[in-house]
Amino acid sequence: MSRPGDRFKIVHWLSSDVPDKRAFFKTLGYKPHAAQENIHGALDLCDTVIACCGARFGKSFAAAAEMVYEMMLPRKEAVGWVVAPTHVLADIIFDQVLLYLQEFFRSNPGALTVRRTDGELVFPNLGGGRSRIFRKTTFDAEGKGTLTGMAVDMLVLDEAAKISSDSIWYNELSTRVIDRGGKVLMISTPMGQRGFFPTLFRMGQDPMSDVLSLRLPSWSNPHIPAQDWEKIRASIPARAWEQEYAARFVSAEGNVFDELMIQRAARGTLEEPQPGVSYAAGLDLALADDYTVLLIFRLAPRPRLVRALRLRKVPTEEQVRKVAKLLRYYNQAPVAADATGMGRPFWHLFLAEGVEVKPIHWTVQSKSNMIRHALLLFEQDRVDLPMEALCPELIHELCSYEWKRSGNYEVGEAPSGQHDDFVAATLMGLTWIPGASGDGRSSPSSQAQQDPGSRVASAQRIVPEAGFRSFGSGLSGRRSPLGFGN
Repeated sequence: MSRPGDRFKIVHWLSSDVPDKRAFFKTLGYKPHAAQENIHGALDLCDTVIACCGARFGKSFAAAAEMVYEMMLPRKEAVGWVVAPTHVLADIIFDQVLLYLQEFFRSNPGALTVRRTDGELVFPNLGGGRSRIFRKTTFDAEGKGTLTGMAVDMLVLDEAAKISSDSIWYNELSTRVIDRGGKVLMISTPMGQRGFFPTLFRMGQDPMSDVLSLRLPSWSNPHIPAQDWEKIRASIPARAWEQEYAARFVSAEGNVFDELMIQRAARGTLEEPQPGVSYAAGLDLALADDYTVLLIFRLAPRPRLVRALRLRKVPTEEQVRKVAKLLRYYNQAPVAADATGMGRPFWHLFLAEGVEVKPIHWTVQSKSNMIRHALLLFEQDRVDLPMEALCPELIHELCSYEWKRSGNYEVGEAPSGQHDDFVAATLMGLTWIPGASGDGRSSPSSQAQQDPGSRVASAQRIVPEAGFRSFGSGLSGRRSPLGFGN
C-alpha cells in the first residue's frame, strides 16, 4: 500500500497499516484527557460503546475525534453518521468533526468537500478510498425516513437518552451497522431509567457482553477547576446534580418533592402584613370547577409563605377583585401569573386594579426550570411554609406531586384525578426568590464530602492510571487490537 503524503508522515504505522490513535489525534490538534481516553480505548475493545457522561466532560470532542479516526482508516468506501435528536444537537459534533478535518487537511484543503446544507463531508481516507460523514437527526419531521437504506461503518449517537422512541434505535439505527460490522459510540447525559439507553448501559456492565458501557462524571475532566464543581453543586438540586453531572441514572418516577423535606419546611405561621416588608405572590387563576390559588410570600429577612387564598366557583371578575384587594393589603405585592393560559385574558382587570403582574410563560422547559428552582430552595432549607394544620391542601399537593416525562424534559404533575393548583401557585411565587448561592443550611461542603464527584482529584478514582492501557486492564482480559499503550 502506498504511503500517504507529507501531512501523514508523523502517523505511526503498525504492521496492519492502522495508524496509532494517539499520534493520529495530534494531527487533529486534539489531546484527550485521561477520562476521554477511556472512550477511545473502549472502542478498540468493543464495537458498541455506551458512554454516560456528565455535562462539560468533553464528550463531543472525544466523539468527533473518534469519528474522524474511524473514517480515516484504509477502506475503499467508508460511511459515518453523526446522529442526534435535533438538528441543533447534531451540529455540535458534526461541526467539531469539520474543524478536525480542516486541521488535518490544512496543507491540502481541496481534498475536503463540505456540503454544509446537506450535512455531508467527503474526503480521501488513508487507504486512498473515499470517506463520507453525514449529519442526521431523529426528529420526525427531519430524520425519520432518512435513517434507512445505507450501511454505516461508524455511528455516533449524541444525547441518546433524549430520543423519544426506542424503535428509532432498534428498528432504524442499530440496523445500519450490521452489514459492515460497524462501530457505535453512544454518548449522552442520563435521563430516567427506562428506554434503550439505560438498557444498553446496564447490558454493558456485564464483562461478557458485546456492549461496553462507561460512566464518566463531569469532574473527571481535569481541565475544570475543583471550585467550579463546588459552585455548581451548591446552585442546583441534588437530583439534577446526580443526573446531569454525576452521570447517574435517576428514576423519572416517584414524587418530585421529598415528604421529609416539605415537612421540614412546614414550620411557619401565617402573618399579617408588616410595614416596610416586601411581599410577592404567585397566582394560579382558574375557571369553571378548578380552584384559584393565591400564595403570598414574605421575601425578607427569610422567605416565608404568609398567606393563602383559595377560591372556587366564583365569577372571574370577583376573583380578580378579591386577589387585588389582598395584594394591596400586603404592601402592594406584585404577583407572578400565567401568561400563556386562561389567566392572560383577564390581565386587563388586574391592571385596572393597579396590580403589578409578572408574566409566567408556561412551557415544558419553563415548568421544568421552575421545579428545579423550587427543589433547590427546599433542599437548602431557604424558604418556610405554613404548618400543615394551617394549610393542609398545600402540603398534600406538594408531597403527592409526581415526576412525569414530557419529550426531552422531566416535569411534575398531580396524580390522576387530583389537583395541583397549590403547586402551580408555589412554583410561580418562588420565582421571586433568588436561587441559592451555597449559603443555605445544607452545606455544599458537606455534600461534597459525601459525593467525591465535587472534586477534580477524584477523577483518579474513575481512571486509576492515565492512558488506554489502564482502561483495558480490568475488563475480562480483553486486549486492544491496535496495541494501545505500547
